[in-house]
Amino acid sequence: MTREEREAQAARGRARAQRMNELMRSHAKAELLRMAYAGGLVNHNSPEKWRKDEIVSTVVDTEFRAADRL
Repeated sequence: MTREEREAQAARGRARAQRMNELMRSHAKAELLRMAYAGGLVNHNSPEKWRKDEIVSTVVDTEFRAADRL
């Protein structure tokens, strides 16, 4: 992996962590669950039982995948 690739990967990790912190601070679990469902999360894994940080991670992953497609 080149230096540029490592730097890009590190920047992406920092952006992901920042977005996760933002969502954890500003949204209730129910709101995050609605966001996850709107992003395409399916109900087969009983996400209502997930911890808030697990839901946030799913929401952020969905957002980043959508941004990559643009």
